[in-house]
Amino acid sequence: GVVIGLMLLGLLISFAYQFVTITGEKQLRVTEQIISAVSPQHWIDGKILGLSAFATLSTLTYVLSILIFIAISDSFGVDLSIPPGVSSPGTVLALICLGALGYLFWNTFFAALAATINDPNTSAKGSLIFVTLIATIGAALFALTNPDSLISQILTFFPATAPGALACRLVLTDVPGWQILAAFLLLLGGIWLMRIVAGKIFHLGILMYGKEPSFREILRWNREA
Repeated sequence: GVVIGLMLLGLLISFAYQFVTITGEKQLRVTEQIISAVSPQHWIDGKILGLSAFATLSTLTYVLSILIFIAISDSFGVDLSIPPGVSSPGTVLALICLGALGYLFWNTFFAALAATINDPNTSAKGSLIFVTLIATIGAALFALTNPDSLISQILTFFPATAPGALACRLVLTDVPGWQILAAFLLLLGGIWLMRIVAGKIFHLGILMYGKEPSFREILRWNREA
């Protein structure tokens, strides 16, 4: 719950920065000059990494607050210690890496989405932030109900649902090593693929004005590219 919650908190913070900065640059006349000197893929990569790192630092302030709260609670005799089964170094490391990769995956999605928006204050595409919440929390709820079910195992292998499903399964049951490895590899592949898609969309979307492209047009951009 802590890992998933921090991941979603970081995404909510970075979501706002992605939309403000990328859509703001679309309205600047200097954008045409920059894109003639910098590869669109390099530009969007810098956006994703830079804004993700900035939002991560903001999220770490909440982590520090949680640690202070736990320390104060312990001084008053309130036990908030992590259960022994969860506090093993391997499980903790896997959960942290899973949350970080899920965070990066969704941030690449947000960057691609922001490149198609002219004004974040009026666009209806901003509501797609709920896709993140539904995919992650929904997968976690399935895994909490029955971590060994076929649905929970299938959700483990999808990059969009792996952070929620696999995180719960790692805590509640013994996940086969090959499933953990496959889930991480597929998540890394999803990040790489989403990065390429974001670069293609950014290449065309950053210079577009007027009507926002539909999702059908965005799919056609990627096929033609």
